[in-house]
Amino acid sequence: SIFGVDVVDEPGLVQSRNTNLISLDNLTMTDLVTVTITTPYTGFIFLTGRVNLRVYGATNSSVALVQIDTAAGGTELSGQFSAVGFSTYPSTGDYKFNCSTQRVYQKNAGTYTFRLEGRKLISAAQSQIEASSAILTAMYFPTTYGGVQPVSEEPVEPKVER
Repeated sequence: SIFGVDVVDEPGLVQSRNTNLISLDNLTMTDLVTVTITTPYTGFIFLTGRVNLRVYGATNSSVALVQIDTAAGGTELSGQFSAVGFSTYPSTGDYKFNCSTQRVYQKNAGTYTFRLEGRKLISAAQSQIEASSAILTAMYFPTTYGGVQPVSEEPVEPKVER
């Protein structure tokens, strides 16, 4: 069993939102929203992100990549990104997608900033991909809860005072 005094910290929770409209480009990942969390002990940080994507003005394929990362800019991380869009564009219409992604980090005690970021992958020069309503949530789970008291599995007879 775990006693109240042995619990190091309850899972931490922090969330950031960005309601700005952000145009994605083909060059590098663009920050859509960032979140900062401080952890008191070694543990896991589970992140989940969501963003609305609008794809329009294309006559060819158009795909957006979205991922969670610790470094600004750069390129997509293999196996860590979500892709949304069309490999063969159906028309020159206006399409909206809700894209989500998640990631887990194991970190020592400290303060960490994570970013939900995105970029165009395959897009005709005239296509537009816009991101809006980005949300990034970080949840901290400690890997230790301090001392744990073992409980006997054998039944204990109550003491009766006479």
